[in-house]
Amino acid sequence: MAFIPSVSHGARTVDVIRQSATKVPRAPASIQSCSAVRSSSDRITADSAPITTAVIAEGLRRTALPFAVSALAQKAAIASLDAGEEMEARVSLVKQERARMAAELEAQGWTLQPSQGNFLWIRADGHLLARLVDAFYAAGIVVRAYQGDGVRITVANPASNNRVLRLLAAHAA
Repeated sequence: MAFIPSVSHGARTVDVIRQSATKVPRAPASIQSCSAVRSSSDRITADSAPITTAVIAEGLRRTALPFAVSALAQKAAIASLDAGEEMEARVSLVKQERARMAAELEAQGWTLQPSQGNFLWIRADGHLLARLVDAFYAAGIVVRAYQGDGVRITVANPASNNRVLRLLAAHAA
């Protein structure tokens, strides 16, 4: 059975695209996707077969709408506009949790960038970034890591945020 590419989620590997009963030949090194960590639960392995060539991928990137939003996401956004009180309550909770997490992380010695969004940003590079990504991945916590720059942590519910705080306390700089 063919698969293109494999994406690891925790301990199991999920075949993203299954197409036929024949194996897809390995692409030349010049067009293979590189091994990269997108987030702690989304890893593309170096031995994954690419979905397309670099030339086609570049053409798709050039013609894609920037910050495209799916029809389902548009419907959810419109529905949220009709639920003003619930939205205000959720925004209030995110603000409270963001402030609580920022205060605790700064007390632990982490340097944070100012945030007005639903996330916190910890600047980290090199060894520290790799250590954090590995720790979050092992704990099953999804973060966005940016190589050579830092980690973006989404503010969630108090229980999830407490898991993040405990993990970062164990890895404090």
